[in-house]
Amino acid sequence: MNPTTFIGVDISKLTLDAHLRGSNVFKSFSNNEKGYHALLAWAKKSIKSSALTDTIICFENTGMYSINLAVYLQQAAIPFAMIPPLEIKQSIGMHRGKSDSIDDKRISEYAWLHRDTLKCSVIPAKSILKLQTLLTLRNRLVCDRGGFEATWKEQRLVLGSTENQDLFDVYQSMIAQLTTQIKKLEAQILATIESDTAIKNNYHLLTGIQGIGPVIAAHMITSTHNFTRFANWRKFACYVGTAPFEHTSGTSIRGKTQVSQNT
Repeated sequence: MNPTTFIGVDISKLTLDAHLRGSNVFKSFSNNEKGYHALLAWAKKSIKSSALTDTIICFENTGMYSINLAVYLQQAAIPFAMIPPLEIKQSIGMHRGKSDSIDDKRISEYAWLHRDTLKCSVIPAKSILKLQTLLTLRNRLVCDRGGFEATWKEQRLVLGSTENQDLFDVYQSMIAQLTTQIKKLEAQILATIESDTAIKNNYHLLTGIQGIGPVIAAHMITSTHNFTRFANWRKFACYVGTAPFEHTSGTSIRGKTQVSQNT
């Protein structure tokens, strides 16, 4: 794809601020399906075209605030690019001022400057998105349970278990409830995997490898979009942090070889 028109969109919880690159045309929309319809209608009117085949809409990957727009654009067959916020921030360099109207213009300029290397984003299948949500919640509950367990053990050692049994009963109850919810989430994760044949096959291949359990296998599938996200094994190795990179310059700098997660 060689886009000729670039639209930058700054996304927040409730609104979308769009800017047509190379013009003073911009407008705000609501961050919902009605707003997405209005955004495309505005874009077609501004570009004076009934189709947006030569247009790319660029916006920051802000997680749950941007995913619905991405899904909508993909279903409408509109080219779009989701860019990590840090990447856009670093590409801008030093600058003054910040507002939604300024940010959407900067995003459109970013898209134009990187037009030769900008790649259209592809949203993974619904089962992958569901797995990501379930795994995120599971990780949070596991961390919460670990916090309760650590505090319970420390206080039991310091305060003693005789006079503070009521307090410890609360901790044990919370730990038990979190354990129950974690097991329920793990059952949902497995059911989601089993419902998709392609994911199911890769999951069983992964868990058949010594040292890879159900949780690691599920994370590998979601991180790689079921092994379709990375062009080759080198990029995947870089992503998971197993690819070493040299850090030297001239004769004076001899830094330690380190891994990097920048793909």
